[in-house]
Amino acid sequence: MAKVTRQMAEKTGVNVDELVELLVKNAAAELTTFYYYTILRVNLIGLQGEGVKEIAETARIEDRNHFEALVPRIYELDGKLPQDMKAFHDLSACPLKRMYQTLWRSVLPHRTAAWPARWTETRG
Repeated sequence: MAKVTRQMAEKTGVNVDELVELLVKNAAAELTTFYYYTILRVNLIGLQGEGVKEIAETARIEDRNHFEALVPRIYELDGKLPQDMKAFHDLSACPLKRMYQTLWRSVLPHRTAAWPARWTETRG
């Protein structure tokens, strides 16, 4: 099935290798943001956090749905996702350290704990 779909796309003039690469990068970004929104949602507490929690949950579900829609398309075009989760994350263009810093310092100012050491040690 994948080869037939790929051939049909190629007949229309689409560069399928480039398309699959873009779809994989997009899937990585969707899964990564789903992960980050999940972290954000569980850290929103108190009355002020309740309104933002609903927004974060909506965005989280939307990103998960996008990821789940992209994966079959990738495989239908005879592509595949990376086996290594870190390599997959790195395709997302969502720097780990910067995202955590943004969540910790901006969105979660009510947290009084020190900056977690494990986040300082991540690449950035």
